[in-house]
Amino acid sequence: MTTLPPTRVLDRPVMEDLLRTVAAKVSAARSEIAATKVGRLVSLSLSLSADQFGSVVADGAECQWLSPEGSLHGGGEVVRLDGDLARDFREVGGRWVSRGDGLHRPVALFTYPPPNSPDRPSLWVPKAVIRRSAGAFSVILSWRRDDADIGTIMGEWMELLRSMLMPVVETERAGTILALSAQPDSRQWEKRVRATSRAIANRRFDKVVLARRFQITLAAPPAVAALVGRLAAANPRCHTFTLPHRQGRVVASTPEVLAAKRGHQVVAHALAGTARRHEAEAENQAAVARLLSSAKERREHDLVAAVIASHMRLLCETVHLPPEPTIMALPFVQHLWTPIIGRLRANYGLLDMVERLHPTPAVLGTPREAAALWLDRIGERRDGLYSGVAGWIDSGGDGDAVVVLRSAFVEDCRAILWAGAGIMADSLPEAEFAETELKMATMLEALRS
Repeated sequence: MTTLPPTRVLDRPVMEDLLRTVAAKVSAARSEIAATKVGRLVSLSLSLSADQFGSVVADGAECQWLSPEGSLHGGGEVVRLDGDLARDFREVGGRWVSRGDGLHRPVALFTYPPPNSPDRPSLWVPKAVIRRSAGAFSVILSWRRDDADIGTIMGEWMELLRSMLMPVVETERAGTILALSAQPDSRQWEKRVRATSRAIANRRFDKVVLARRFQITLAAPPAVAALVGRLAAANPRCHTFTLPHRQGRVVASTPEVLAAKRGHQVVAHALAGTARRHEAEAENQAAVARLLSSAKERREHDLVAAVIASHMRLLCETVHLPPEPTIMALPFVQHLWTPIIGRLRANYGLLDMVERLHPTPAVLGTPREAAALWLDRIGERRDGLYSGVAGWIDSGGDGDAVVVLRSAFVEDCRAILWAGAGIMADSLPEAEFAETELKMATMLEALRS
């Protein structure tokens, strides 16, 4: 029988103390909040003691984001935008009122759909957020100011916070996989890869990313918070998150940063070229040497890096593209990795960068239009946000956007997983098939735990 990690126990006195502290701070700011003009978005950022409340977890939050820099947990929704997010967020951000003594700015979360999806980009401001970073701890409460009684809004905030702080219990049966199927299978995959390689050799496009879809049936619904926690612990260099999607949740632990903005600086990661990670150091070093010297892997990586840099130059005053990639080592795989740094021009922001870069050659191919048409032709339809974008952005415009990889769409006892491989003219079907299996290992291990 699968052994689960110990369930995190609710520290009820600490939780109640936190709620009392927040309620007192909200009451003290009541008149300030009430003075906000009707129709404006107002957020109250409250600074709390990280030493006092650092043991509190928010497993009940529907939105969770864990990264090397910190974490945020959010619930509820006060504003939602769909469509042209860069334009609409500028309008909302210009009328976003921030109050309180918190060290963290108010935040919104966003998603962009995968290539060839009919879905639209979405951005929403959670009603309540618990955020940690660099020793700072804040609770951020938001309201689209209307004619509602402020006492009622305060009550809703406290009720939502309480629900976010309640523990989530996972049963042992949640780690039992009853069925697993994958499409395309090895024979279909070989046909697709060979057809794609021939099309590249005939110069229809330079690269295409093909992907496989894995459908899993579990004995019991997984506790998403526990799944996120396992993934974050196993992949500390990644951005691990869960967000609501359709009737379920997307869970991902992705190594690929599409764009991270701090002030005027923006960083994008070129991540392409993959090898197995080995436990024996000598064996692993040999694998790294083969990856760095592989003509096929280097061509694929250099193509991705060059395209990302060319898009960044359209929005940035300066762009630094390192001449050589380095290695990003993850538990099961390691990738060729190049961080590309730019300084944004005035009037451009994180969402402009996302819309310019997405989808990158690392998840679709290049040229974009030809690669997308090829996926349509072979019938590859991605779902569950796989190869789309997820991220957060604060009221000042800083934030992170990542590519949705190493992901699962979870709904009740069903999970849909995807894994892809970049196809070049000299790709070997069996090697690319093995790469998808390697990439799938991260999520399968977490689901089985």
